[in-house]
Amino acid sequence: MTTRYNYDRADYPLLQAIRMRRGVLSWGLGLTAWALLLGSTLIAEEHDNRLHWVRTGLLTAALPIAALGRLAVEDSVKAGRVLLDYEDVTDAGRQQLLWHETTDEVQQTDAIDEAAPVEMVDAWEYFGQAAKDWRTHLAMLSPTDTGKSSFLYLLFGAMAKARPTVLQAIEGKGAKWAGVPPENICRIQFRPTIENAHQLCYRLHKVLNLIQARVDLGENQWEGPQLVTVLEEYLTLSTGLKKRKGAFEPYGLELEISVEAMAGVARGGGGQLVVISQSPNAEDLKFSGGVRQNFRIACLGSRFGGFDAIENMIGNFRFVNARHRDRIEAEYQASRKLLYSDRHPIVLTNLMGEWRCFPLPYLDEKALASLTIDSLPVPPELIEDDGWLPGIDEIGSSDPGPSQPAAISRPQPATTAIEPDDDEKLNLEAIEGIIFEVLAGASEPLKAHEIKAKRRPLRSVDKDLFAKILEGLTERGDLLRTDEENPGYSLPPNSILTERG
Repeated sequence: MTTRYNYDRADYPLLQAIRMRRGVLSWGLGLTAWALLLGSTLIAEEHDNRLHWVRTGLLTAALPIAALGRLAVEDSVKAGRVLLDYEDVTDAGRQQLLWHETTDEVQQTDAIDEAAPVEMVDAWEYFGQAAKDWRTHLAMLSPTDTGKSSFLYLLFGAMAKARPTVLQAIEGKGAKWAGVPPENICRIQFRPTIENAHQLCYRLHKVLNLIQARVDLGENQWEGPQLVTVLEEYLTLSTGLKKRKGAFEPYGLELEISVEAMAGVARGGGGQLVVISQSPNAEDLKFSGGVRQNFRIACLGSRFGGFDAIENMIGNFRFVNARHRDRIEAEYQASRKLLYSDRHPIVLTNLMGEWRCFPLPYLDEKALASLTIDSLPVPPELIEDDGWLPGIDEIGSSDPGPSQPAAISRPQPATTAIEPDDDEKLNLEAIEGIIFEVLAGASEPLKAHEIKAKRRPLRSVDKDLFAKILEGLTERGDLLRTDEENPGYSLPPNSILTERG
């Protein structure tokens, strides 16, 4: 609120100086004019032409009077501007301007009360509370060199000590994940292969199945550890798979479907999802409004890595309510003054419901290296390959694209095929068995569409997936291919099925 003041008081130094200068100029002008007039009169008494000397005196006085008058006008204009500016001065500005000297010390007059100090969060207490109470999903915006490792190890390390926890990570950076069993880590390449895409979607598919089984038991009826799945570079993976057309595109869509499904139901079965992105903008995650509400946010920043993620989030009305923005901004500025080094991170998060900004506990390289996450091994059902695809054949592809090598681990082909009903999903063993049975009864090589036409269940299999399976069987030596451009397939001469045919 703007406050207006009494401008006649003498404790405003600038106004006082201007008034003094203006008074001196006014008295100087008056004395100069009277001196010149009096001098010209005295001189004229000794001469006959008095009128001549009066005119001469007035002309002589005109030049200094004009110069002094200009200075007086400039001072008046300056004083007027200062008064107008001073009318709008705030309490904070006046606190810095209104000073006067009494005896030997400078004292402040009419100063407003000092602003209340910012109440900072105790980081150790915050992580301890989160380890006990945190049950939501988390989207983490962490550009390079902003303290992601510190945050994750502090959070997951405290969580694993507070309650039984299974942490599994899907990542391609080669992080150590100290304390996490090797079977819990699913390593994928920066540019995922078909095998990587299958591993990624298949692991999420299995986690959803386990969580769904818990949910089906009813609330508080299931037992078991908390399941935390960390998905590194979610934005890169989802967009990268969809942009690579052909056989990759369905996996990108399957990844988005799995993330949205876990966001909706996983909490009810003790599952939590942590997605990590290097983008400083939360909008880049492309979560819909319903999915976004199921995630808490953590934005990290440091002097070395920048504070873009935090500053963007403070200004994002979709996440941070305007009523709390001033408080959060004050916490952010106060946090920056408490940093120990260029790599000491700050976090802005609503992990516990309310938005707070505070520095992470300062950990040097030795302290950070000593942190571990005491995770339990993943349940066997999460890593066993039962041969079922996670719905990829039902998604389909808008662009067939080139055939991709089949790098997916599959069971060995069966000697006889079991044809399921039309509404039953085919697994890899069943698909391969039908292919062998069709080719065993063929007198000449058959093309892919001819093989599919021979058996009704194969017609529901996506053509990209079917081509990939044929390619894999050929590389494995179970099938022969007659032509690269327009391939036909047959069984090798020494095949047991060929001899039976």
